[in-house]
Amino acid sequence: MANDTTPTAPTMADCNLAWKTRGIVIATKLRAALPPLTLRADHIGSTAIPGMATKLTFDLPISVSNLNEAARAFDQPLADRAFQRSSYRKDYVPAGCDDAQASWTKRLWNATPQAPRGRHQRACSPPRFS
Repeated sequence: MANDTTPTAPTMADCNLAWKTRGIVIATKLRAALPPLTLRADHIGSTAIPGMATKLTFDLPISVSNLNEAARAFDQPLADRAFQRSSYRKDYVPAGCDDAQASWTKRLWNATPQAPRGRHQRACSPPRFS
């Protein structure tokens, strides 16, 4: 159903010790592909934690000083690597944090079906971690 918005449970997998290394490799390649606007690129989330089961998503936040400028500059290099920008632009404000919602805006790129190994990978650019 094309219009079905019912949430589905993520596919979970047991830990694979190669995921941590794979995430570092992907983050390093993104950092190299997106200069000079990239301040840092990290591998976070369950695939970065040895021994943890995962939902098979590589979370790769990319820190930038200017989110709008980076979004425009990143679209083509990320498209060349099988990522497509999502319309999703908000992140949650963590519990106990008094920041305004606007300081937690982001840009999110999801892997397309053509991405290597069909993995779901995200590259997002939150401005606040610079």
